[in-house]
Amino acid sequence: QTGSCFKPFIYTAAVEWGMTPDTTVSGAPISIGDWQPHNYDGSLGCSDMPLKMALAKSMNIPAVHLLQTVGIQTGAQMVRRFGVKVPMSPYLPSALGATEVPLDQMVSAYSSFPNKGIRVEPHMIRRVLDRDGAVLEEWERTTYKVVNEYVALTMVSMMRGVVQFGTAAAASSLGIPLAGKTGTVNDHTDVWFIGYTPTYVTGVWMGYPGKKKPLGNDMTGAHGALPMFIDFMKTFMKDKQKEDFPKAPDMPEDMKELFRQRQRELAAERAELAADAEKNADETATPATSTEPKMEQVTLPPPPKAEEPAAKPQPKTEAPAPKTETAPAPTTTRPREVEPAKKKGKKGDGEPG
Repeated sequence: QTGSCFKPFIYTAAVEWGMTPDTTVSGAPISIGDWQPHNYDGSLGCSDMPLKMALAKSMNIPAVHLLQTVGIQTGAQMVRRFGVKVPMSPYLPSALGATEVPLDQMVSAYSSFPNKGIRVEPHMIRRVLDRDGAVLEEWERTTYKVVNEYVALTMVSMMRGVVQFGTAAAASSLGIPLAGKTGTVNDHTDVWFIGYTPTYVTGVWMGYPGKKKPLGNDMTGAHGALPMFIDFMKTFMKDKQKEDFPKAPDMPEDMKELFRQRQRELAAERAELAADAEKNADETATPATSTEPKMEQVTLPPPPKAEEPAAKPQPKTEAPAPKTETAPAPTTTRPREVEPAKKKGKKGDGEPG
């Protein structure tokens, strides 16, 4: 399983959806049936934060909220566009990397980011020569358009934060422009780091092939795979010319308009839910119809409108009003009261770099 190395696919869907690195994403507790995700430190929620910070710190709760906002189908389609041949399971836990993907497919998928949205199909053999040096067969470059340049380079800027101040901060010691993502499976059977420069993509996976055997409770992507990546890149990049990533262009106008349209749709949906909640509250507070003459009835004033919930979990009400955030957010992301017996979900790799 890929663990949090899977998260950039979901964040890419969010950026294409119209969000930006500074868009605020909810960190409120969320539960689906008996499943309730938590962050690497065991917390069931966190403060709302910008997308770039949530990705850099590998927070699990915001990633689930993002997948819920853009939609599971949209997330699954994005994963396929990145060349991942294993279908993403149609459930919210998939945002945390429950899908098993081979290392070569993950490296190929990550090549889309520095290549301005163009994915390169990996290959092992460049050319075949006969004994006289004549070319018998030569590899033909195979590429696929995954996302536009704006989306790809916006993701590069966010994934650079993983190295600059996130879970892979140790890689900044290389002194080269670098971006990437750590990954840790909750039972510590798989740990990852996939990093890239403007020209090269390198992936490191640690685990036992063919079986699930824990590597140790302290083993994470940052503590296992990342040091191997750093050691390799020190030698590999020694004589390479230092390059910098290109700056992301402005958001295309068609994406801006699509984002505004989605904001209007979400606002209308939130208003409808709020109206339903108020109506249900009125029906709950109104006494049963009296059989006495109308002149003897006592009319109770309608209850006040429910206030916006705070960022912290609030007591469960019969019909809560949805939380209003500074950016598009799922209409069902407000905190819910969870019984202590609820199961915990998948850990990510929100450990400090």
